[in-house]
Amino acid sequence: MKSGQLLFNGRELMSAFTIFRVAVMVLVAHLGAMLVPNTAVAERVRTKKIVEEMSFEQCLKTIRLTAQEVGQAPINIIEVDVLRIVKWEVATGSVMVSCNKVTGERTLEEFEDR
Repeated sequence: MKSGQLLFNGRELMSAFTIFRVAVMVLVAHLGAMLVPNTAVAERVRTKKIVEEMSFEQCLKTIRLTAQEVGQAPINIIEVDVLRIVKWEVATGSVMVSCNKVTGERTLEEFEDR
């Protein structure tokens, strides 16, 4: 094992630097959302959350296929070696998909404007 690596069930997860980088990106995304003026913006409420086991590669493929299907490239929220989070704005709110290589999960969340 190299210095600075983390193991889970004998599998290498992420270096401490990668964990820090992901945490900073999430923090920046949240702070950026707070700085955007919300004039005439409705409250956004999560209406659906589905978490399922899926390989990272298969999850990335579903993002590409969804983009082709809806005819719109997603907005990249986070894109690093072990995590990708994208969002599509839709008429009723937004749809967010995250692919997590560490946990082997895809999360789909739908949000509605109210």
